[in-house]
Amino acid sequence: MAGRSVAKHGEAGNTSRRHGYRKAHLDAAAYETSIKQGYAEAASNFFDADWRFSASPGVPINRRAVQKLSDRDFAQPCPFPEPILVAAPNHDWDPTKTRGSWKRATAEELIHAYILAVARDVQQKQKPGYLEEWRFHLLTCSFRFEVLETDEELFFKSARMREDL
Repeated sequence: MAGRSVAKHGEAGNTSRRHGYRKAHLDAAAYETSIKQGYAEAASNFFDADWRFSASPGVPINRRAVQKLSDRDFAQPCPFPEPILVAAPNHDWDPTKTRGSWKRATAEELIHAYILAVARDVQQKQKPGYLEEWRFHLLTCSFRFEVLETDEELFFKSARMREDL
């Protein structure tokens, strides 16, 4: 995570408080064209993925890493630092019909650290403008949909991403 550059609210590209730092866009036709290449990218609500899903349910989450990431990289409101990787089970899958149940491969520690940072600031009863910054970033974040047809592909992709933290 160290050295990653993320856009802050008010910087270039951050034009709308309603949509977050990217306008929410998940056009089915554009997605269908892109996914045939093996992947597609779009912006959507942070919680359109299934946050209870785990690509590696038997592997414990490193709580110390989660706390460290939360404190160091998410000390203040910011966008999620990379596109959240979602497994598309095949080239014909339509994510617009399955919002809320997308299977993500992004490192669980990174996801949990981000959610923990938001929860920390809500519990500390930060001033409304500060919490609105979190809302701004949660409304739309980048997603990358990649065709991962089997649970094994999803598991190993997720494991590699966790190792890269």
